[in-house]
Amino acid sequence: MDVRAGSVPLRRRPLTASGSAPDPRPTCRPAKRAARQREAQILRCLLHGNSNKVIANHLGITEATVRVHLKSLLRKIDASNRTQAAIWGLDNGFAEEAASIAPMV
Repeated sequence: MDVRAGSVPLRRRPLTASGSAPDPRPTCRPAKRAARQREAQILRCLLHGNSNKVIANHLGITEATVRVHLKSLLRKIDASNRTQAAIWGLDNGFAEEAASIAPMV
């Protein structure tokens, strides 16, 4: 390999079984499928306005675990805070599911 000052060697992408380069774009899933089951449960609780403590007690997990799932959900849906996540949930069909569940407060 010829490496000269200032040049950067290129990395080669692995080939698929068909011999072509893999598609670098991520596969998009429907919005409801993007959230895992636990994240969806937490999102439904957010729609009721519940705190992390109430969500943790309702789901039988610790507040720290709620924060982990919430952070993962926020990252997936590109939201900055729980209010934006709740709005995203309303726009993506989680409101109907949340309405069928009694509030936990």
